Amino acid sequence: MKKKILPSQARVGMYIDSLGKDWMEHNYLRSCFLIKNEAMLAKLKSSQLKEIAIDTEKGLDVEEKKPDTPKPMHKPAEKPVTPAFPQTTGADIQQAKMAYKMASQVIRDLMNDVRSGKALKPEQAASSAEQIIKSIDSNPHTLTAVTRIKNRDEYTFQHSVGVATLLAGFAKETYSNSAIEEITIGGIIHDIGKIMVPDSILNKPDKLEGDEFIIMKKHVTYSREILEKFNNFTRMQIDIALLHHERPDGMGYPLGLKAEDISEIGAMGAIIDVYDALSTRRVYKKAWEPSQALKSMLEWGPGQFNQPLLLRFIKYLGVYPVGTWVLLESNRVGFILSQNEDKLRPVVQANLELKTRRLMNQEVDLSAITSDAIKGVVSPQAYGLNDDFVI
Repeated sequence: MKKKILPSQARVGMYIDSLGKDWMEHNYLRSCFLIKNEAMLAKLKSSQLKEIAIDTEKGLDVEEKKPDTPKPMHKPAEKPVTPAFPQTTGADIQQAKMAYKMASQVIRDLMNDVRSGKALKPEQAASSAEQIIKSIDSNPHTLTAVTRIKNRDEYTFQHSVGVATLLAGFAKETYSNSAIEEITIGGIIHDIGKIMVPDSILNKPDKLEGDEFIIMKKHVTYSREILEKFNNFTRMQIDIALLHHERPDGMGYPLGLKAEDISEIGAMGAIIDVYDALSTRRVYKKAWEPSQALKSMLEWGPGQFNQPLLLRFIKYLGVYPVGTWVLLESNRVGFILSQNEDKLRPVVQANLELKTRRLMNQEVDLSAITSDAIKGVVSPQAYGLNDDFVI
């Protein structure tokens, strides 16, 4: 049963069904989650939320009021609450959401301008690119987490935001600040040619087949024609749009270029375009875990992706990207909280001890110990855990 309560009535074990505000108006990545620990409870109670809704079939109900008991003369000292996610603040999440929302709207407006025959200018995307870069500078993992949340109707816009975000973060390692803004704008407009593809194909809730895929592939050529028509975009930005479906073995499209003819930024765009698509849930497929997507891309070999760049991208995200759920050799299940220099030994937020089925909230820095390690990637649902609370 669902019921509305005050945040002050919340307790550990409750399942939050609604935060009473629109997704953009609160500092959580998701509106539905289980309150797993005191840190999550403290964050909820200290929020500005006026009313929340709980689902008593998925979690605890409001605690019945107990008779008053005499207060002790000396109040015991309270233990300080350790934030469950010290590397991510509410401000980081809100900033990431605003950058995400702004970029999605910018892409929508740009596409509408092209449809109506208006000139397309890179300055129209510059403020959005600035917000993306600012969010990445504040916390590189938060915006990447936000961009994994996509819905069918908005996928075209949101995929472009995901590509722009990943390109900006990846490029920061080797490109200048001015080039990063140029590249981010290129990511924002890389699929502009999709305005020429019929909605019935663009929004089809299933895999494309035969002639449908042939028509879809034309969006790359349309993108080049649009960008070159207005002559306001740099070669690097056009390369991101034109080359992100080319492959080193020459089997890509639309030009069938081979490795030596694909620019570095074009090859980076190809890697990121596929990664964002694989790690996103669609109507006709589940989202792949980030590490599964990276592992598969590596296994597909040098014919599909520029290998040195792919290895650099994996190093940037980590072998186990932040948010990936893993099983430890100590039979604890948790998710990657942050990275270490040794990408195989990140910091893990352990949430479940399998032997006792005990829920926990323990930070495990694998770089500081030798007695534990990652055994493999898992699905939280397989262990009765809900990843909605990863905030």
